[in-house]
Amino acid sequence: MSVNELGGRESGHEVAKELRREPWGADICLIALTGWGGDDDRRRAIGVGFDRHLTKPINPAALEELLATGATAAAAPMQRTDLSESKK
Repeated sequence: MSVNELGGRESGHEVAKELRREPWGADICLIALTGWGGDDDRRRAIGVGFDRHLTKPINPAALEELLATGATAAAAPMQRTDLSESKK
């Protein structure tokens, strides 16, 4: 499992693409973490290989639950799970 910030020095989108190109990266659960939560942002994350797209700020308990079930998350279709702080 890998949680990637989409902004910063190296784009998380590029990291996801590189991981998915590797044979060992095909089954890793990739989670995008970002301040951008629009439909286009989510579609872009799906397009480069992320399994989940989380918009900051996130609810820590909800993230903990996702991490606990991460082994099965890669096999499930991407969901619009809202883990924002405002949903506590």
